[in-house]
Amino acid sequence: MTEVAATWAAIQNARAGNSRCPVASDLSPTTSLGAIDLPALTDRIWFTSGPGALDMRRLFEVPEEWPRARETIQVFKFHQQHTEPAASIVGPNTSDALVRSNAFSRITRDWNKGIALEAGAVKDFYCTSDASGMDASICRDQRSIHAIRSAGGTLTYLAMDEPFIVGRGARCAAHRSNRPRIGCAPASPRCGRGIPRPG
Repeated sequence: MTEVAATWAAIQNARAGNSRCPVASDLSPTTSLGAIDLPALTDRIWFTSGPGALDMRRLFEVPEEWPRARETIQVFKFHQQHTEPAASIVGPNTSDALVRSNAFSRITRDWNKGIALEAGAVKDFYCTSDASGMDASICRDQRSIHAIRSAGGTLTYLAMDEPFIVGRGARCAAHRSNRPRIGCAPASPRCGRGIPRPG
């Protein structure tokens, strides 16, 4: 059975009430998501827009156009360029435009949703023969976190942008020993304090 066929079979079983999963049995097309035990689904449904989507800011400027979908999601993901000035990939969704739209503060304060940031933790330009590449990556992440906080938001998650694919590339593979281990984030002299280690 293919993965698609197995997934479809699981959906059909859930709809027929033959699922052992207590949440899946509530996911029928006619059931409102309000009936589902939402703590069981905490942070499972993320929403993101294309970086330069022409209607992205409208989500924050005219929120009454999507109340039901907004109730369903728990996390709104931005691209790192959304927190940086003059990033061409984001089109009209510049950092300044998102701040003017109250995007970050609205998600955190008004809607009580998490914010995720997709960051390029492992990219060719960060794979250097010394620690300068990782310092630059950490510094960029810290600036993005500060931008979100300054705009009234709270960052909940950092999502890595294609680390496996890029990490297997020739340039990054040549410098693997120069990267810090997971859970370690050294301070960059250019950024000040490092990101604290978890727990």
